[in-house]
Amino acid sequence: MNDTADISAPIRAIIADDHPLVLLAIENLMGGYPNMRVVGRAADATELFQEVDRKPCELVLMDLYMPGGFDGDGLEAVRQFKLRYPDIALVVLTMETEPAALQKVISLGVDGLVSKRPDRSDSRGGDNGAGARMLSRARGALADCAGNGEPAARFRTADSFAS
Repeated sequence: MNDTADISAPIRAIIADDHPLVLLAIENLMGGYPNMRVVGRAADATELFQEVDRKPCELVLMDLYMPGGFDGDGLEAVRQFKLRYPDIALVVLTMETEPAALQKVISLGVDGLVSKRPDRSDSRGGDNGAGARMLSRARGALADCAGNGEPAARFRTADSFAS
């Protein structure tokens, strides 16, 4: 983070997910915060890196398992992102539930990890309400960012994704 950044300026964010509806939902969610602005979108890791190179930003929300293009996918894309852009906050969105895989993501130094999975406490089963719950978790993370002008690190332990 740039210590001399104007805290009254909106947090500029780039969102990356290979599902167009997820991109739209996140962009709409972020539009509800006056001090956050989506400045770019990407559908794979190559597009993400191109967007970050072209458009200054403070925050990237990235799907873990979107196609990689030339820059790899999954953990390799996260690793490459943190190497290339260490000063940009990276929040990873994922459907992953395996604790070991989630621990690997956290160990790469991401600034946040948000599950796209429905809560297991939902007795209805299926995907009913999964999108709303994912957006609710994302809204909490974004509210933390919007509240103080700095992207916040929000982690759940890898074990808590599986329960």
